[in-house]
Amino acid sequence: MNEFYFYYFLGLSFIFTLGAVNLLNYLKFKKFFFKIQRMDMYLLVLATKRGEKIERQRISADLHDGIQGDLHAVRNYVSVLQESENDPDRKKLFQKISVGMDNALENIRHISRKLMPPILEKCGLVIQLEEYFSLLTQTSDVYFSLVCKENIILKDHVAYELYRIIQEFANNALKHGNVKKFNISIYSVEASLYIEIEDDGRSYNFQRLLKSSTGGIYNIVNRMIELNCRLSQLDTKKGNHFVISLSNQLC
Repeated sequence: MNEFYFYYFLGLSFIFTLGAVNLLNYLKFKKFFFKIQRMDMYLLVLATKRGEKIERQRISADLHDGIQGDLHAVRNYVSVLQESENDPDRKKLFQKISVGMDNALENIRHISRKLMPPILEKCGLVIQLEEYFSLLTQTSDVYFSLVCKENIILKDHVAYELYRIIQEFANNALKHGNVKKFNISIYSVEASLYIEIEDDGRSYNFQRLLKSSTGGIYNIVNRMIELNCRLSQLDTKKGNHFVISLSNQLC
């Protein structure tokens, strides 16, 4: 009888052990599966972003080299007709057409720059920000400044995403911040890049605003996820102070 119970409990122990091993293997497989799934989603997002960049470049080139060139040709033709026209009313009409063509060309240049800023692609993030901040300072009551004492070289997609992040912060400051000064500092420490964003406007909590906002704030977060960078908000007596940090993105 004792031998029967011995083998009975031995069998139960074997079954429980086998079940526990199978359960652990299942949990490990499930964790591995979700990890692979997250990686697939990340690669899909990355591929989509790169595809969008290529498409932006193509559309920008088509607008600049194709449609803009055709409009220039039409405008020149209208100018020839205007000069050879003697009727005052028709001459005024050609003048209005020329003005309309100039406006259309300027809109195309603006859209092309928005899709893929040419200075960003040719000269890098710092030069593009200097150009952008100069324009904002001239067209607003806010003084925009940039401090960068290093030769920062970034991969194209990293420079583009960072430019859009900074642009979003600047737009938010202009629209909602009641700011007078907006400053960006860019520097590197070993293999890490740091971007400090400071303004003297209305203070806000980024994480709290994220829970109740859509649009611009979410765009910032999505682009930071794309770059795998971190955003820290520092305490300051007035305004706002943020630090963006990312590693292993310097060329």
